[in-house]
Amino acid sequence: MNRPEDLDPAGEYEDSLPDNNEAQDPAPADSGNERDLPKAGPDADDDVLSAGVPRRNDPLFALLLLLALSIGLTALPAGQHDLRLVVLWLAMSGYSVANWLLADGERIGAETLENLAWGLTLALVLCGPMLVFGENTLGAISQRMFGGLRSSSLLALLIFVTPLAETLFFRGLLQQRFVFWLTGLMASLWSILLYLPQLDVSRFPAIGLIVSIALLMMNLLFSYVRQRNGLAAAWLCQIAVNLILIFLPFVASQGY
Repeated sequence: MNRPEDLDPAGEYEDSLPDNNEAQDPAPADSGNERDLPKAGPDADDDVLSAGVPRRNDPLFALLLLLALSIGLTALPAGQHDLRLVVLWLAMSGYSVANWLLADGERIGAETLENLAWGLTLALVLCGPMLVFGENTLGAISQRMFGGLRSSSLLALLIFVTPLAETLFFRGLLQQRFVFWLTGLMASLWSILLYLPQLDVSRFPAIGLIVSIALLMMNLLFSYVRQRNGLAAAWLCQIAVNLILIFLPFVASQGY
């Protein structure tokens, strides 16, 4: 009986057998894909109220500082209330614009006319009933809030300064991190601390309650419009609300 080595004296039979080490598939080499996978950051375990956007800065801490500044500036004399408003809005707008330019503030893209129209429409839906049933009350309240300002100065504040500061800060920064209704609540707290010190709520608590509810509705609307139709629509919505509910009653109460 022939042996394998007799049939294959050159040893080609053994060379054709697969080596046991080569028969096993080698472990896949590290291709670096694991390093490319996104790692869980500080937002991985965030509360459901957070929008899950990476935090490069903390606008919530900035809001606490602004609220503290708002309370501290109430010590100014009553005749310098307009100075208090300007300082607070400039501080907020300065922080917001710096983040918009240098950090992760939301950019305003090319908006559609439909979104802008929705912003104006929702502003009219909110303002219409208030203006019809409370025009005289709105005039008295606006005089208490801004009585030391001329109409031209108030118009510039309501069209440029206030929407720039509050839209970029609340709807542009905070709403990237929190759901819209929570952002609206934080903006309402800011507005209440900003305006109520001028209304003498200790003597007229009902007026203070009405104004607080109105400010809450306004800020929730702005945040909702931002979520639904974009930042530019929310900006336009706030300008329209400022003109209808504050400026027009202010001018009407002066007898123009």
